[in-house]
Amino acid sequence: LLVCFCLCVACFLQSANLGGSLADIALLSTAQQDHLFCLQKKSSDEYSLISFDLASLTLSAASPSEEKLSHGPKVKHLFDMLEPRQHRLVVNQATSTVITCSRKIIYVWNCGQRQLTKLQPPYAVTCLASHPTQPCIATGCAGGQIRIWYKFADGSGQAESVELHWHSHAVTDIAFTHDGAYLMSGGEESVLVIWQLNDNGATRNFLPRLGAPLKHISSCPTDQLTVISHADNVIRMVSGISCSPLFAIGGLLKVTTGSRYGDRLPAGLVVHHSRSGLMLNGSAGMLQIYNPFADKAFFDVDIVCGNYVSPSLEKTVPFPVVNHVALSDDGLWMATVEYWHRPGFSKEQKLKFWRFSKPSGQFKALSHIDQSTASRITSLHFQPSKEQLETGFDSAEPMEDGEDSTGEEEKKPASVVCMTSYEDGSFKYWSSVALNTTQGVRLIWKCWSSTHHRREAVTATAFSSDGSVLAVAYDKLITLWDVESSKLHSTLILPQPDESIRLLTFGSQSSSRYLLAATGQYLISWDLVDMQVSSTVQVSVATLTADRHSPYVAAISRSTPAHPTVSAFVFNPAERYTACYAPSVSDRPVVSAAFVPRPLSGGDAKVHEQISKLAPWKRKSELFFITDHQRIFCLRARDEEEISFEEGEDEENKPTLLAKFIEEKSETPKIIWPSLDAGQRQHTAYNLLAAPAHTLPSMKTLCTAFLESLMLPKTEESDAQ
Repeated sequence: LLVCFCLCVACFLQSANLGGSLADIALLSTAQQDHLFCLQKKSSDEYSLISFDLASLTLSAASPSEEKLSHGPKVKHLFDMLEPRQHRLVVNQATSTVITCSRKIIYVWNCGQRQLTKLQPPYAVTCLASHPTQPCIATGCAGGQIRIWYKFADGSGQAESVELHWHSHAVTDIAFTHDGAYLMSGGEESVLVIWQLNDNGATRNFLPRLGAPLKHISSCPTDQLTVISHADNVIRMVSGISCSPLFAIGGLLKVTTGSRYGDRLPAGLVVHHSRSGLMLNGSAGMLQIYNPFADKAFFDVDIVCGNYVSPSLEKTVPFPVVNHVALSDDGLWMATVEYWHRPGFSKEQKLKFWRFSKPSGQFKALSHIDQSTASRITSLHFQPSKEQLETGFDSAEPMEDGEDSTGEEEKKPASVVCMTSYEDGSFKYWSSVALNTTQGVRLIWKCWSSTHHRREAVTATAFSSDGSVLAVAYDKLITLWDVESSKLHSTLILPQPDESIRLLTFGSQSSSRYLLAATGQYLISWDLVDMQVSSTVQVSVATLTADRHSPYVAAISRSTPAHPTVSAFVFNPAERYTACYAPSVSDRPVVSAAFVPRPLSGGDAKVHEQISKLAPWKRKSELFFITDHQRIFCLRARDEEEISFEEGEDEENKPTLLAKFIEEKSETPKIIWPSLDAGQRQHTAYNLLAAPAHTLPSMKTLCTAFLESLMLPKTEESDAQ
């Protein structure tokens, strides 16, 4: 039946000229005949419901082993509608009806009577579900109500309904179990509500604290497993028997908190040099470490250690935001700043230092420093350490609690130094010291130097590549400080009097003598040996980053009304040419960018040969950037070959069929998904039918890609015929 259904859909896609894209499909089987219904998108806000009579589809046998299409299905246009919700069609077998809905109208098409009935709910509809056996449907509403509808298919338009209400926000999805005894609903509260339907209404059970708002709910045919997709890009499996979470599937987490897109990634992209990964904001109050080369998340770190409270209809409860994060070069130390503020209340600001524990494979909090009385922190950096960067991640071992140390508190700064800057114009150095306590020797972090220059806010800071010089920007002035003595070395004045410095970075290796600053309209480079401006480019830079493993620097422009797309260019400050220029890398604003060092390939000659063919600026690192919609891209040539750093791919870890379909649909510029070769495309149908049914996603998910694999490519011979 599945194969016949897919072939029928493929036939009408090839033969019928719909004049629009396909939004959803539904199959209704009656005693008389089978109907295929399609929700067709005609314009941005106009949709049509189309019916295909599968009884009119006939196949003729050209040979005993071959069949071909002789007559296509009859196509009928039923009705038009505006702004459908979720682009969804549901079928009620008990009444032989197909139901869809817009925000204010529920459309019921009776196949037996060929009659359209419109129902007007009292609240705006957000989702729709149909009972598997009984003549009833359920709708979720924007106000949190759930309405169960009866007698909706008699054509009178006066259906009976029962209201259920628990959610304080809009219901994002509802679903009946396959036996029809329960109705599941979810929304922004991050709670799965299970309604047991009975004659007296419904009783409810809850599965709370799921971590992120619920987007979609589905259950398996035996109702022993419920699958939930969350707004943070996580799929969670829940036991249908014990109503408890079993496991979760997730990759790069999507941040769901924050009033605007730009507020959701305040920490930007921070490079984890020893793991060739990126650290960025994750779920509420958490950070995640992500490997863009393998498309894997290493682990999450809960910084705030609090439960997210969804906002009410009247007001929003602010949640602490991790707005700054820094990692040491060896990956053993991490510093974070979390900030909380609510109108009418004093702010809360905490500076935390974390140490990586190899036995547990997680960061553990070492020092909590309350900075609520201090001015707001504007930047956070660890001093670069050339020795630790060369020796690697496994060379340094942090002291564990209880280990022996010198009996006295250390007076000199430790080898690892952290810097924080503030809105009041000050900046501080922090280092770890060992203290003897009754419970043994413990490491704590203390401030060993605090410096003021002006009472203006610090707008940008940057360490030199060797960590000996700190550059601090105050609006139009850049000050250069000796880190060891905390003395002012020199000052630089911005050539443009009407501009303010927003970004700072030093070059590395052969370009380490250059300091680059970005303002609202200019990118300026200083030669610190001559203390002169070496170059000035008129460009509005959104993010500026330097590669620690090469002399190259990357700048990505801002999107403006005159230039809605952003451009990226990579250059060496010591040279007078651009190594790479990409005029249009994204149609969304870029929030942050970073050079990520390539993973160590050992003695793999093939990998070394592939790397040697790349441009000089790409041989050590790859440039990744993230947009305000939280999509990570890599600056890569279209004909550039994907370099694999994996040793091999065993049978158990082969890409799934769904992953291969996603690879086909990836857009350029792309990073994570390699392209699917022609041989794999030819066997798509075979892989789908041969795979175990319990490992496959729903037919709705696979339909479009599967049908495209069945279509024959257009050739010159077919055009001539």
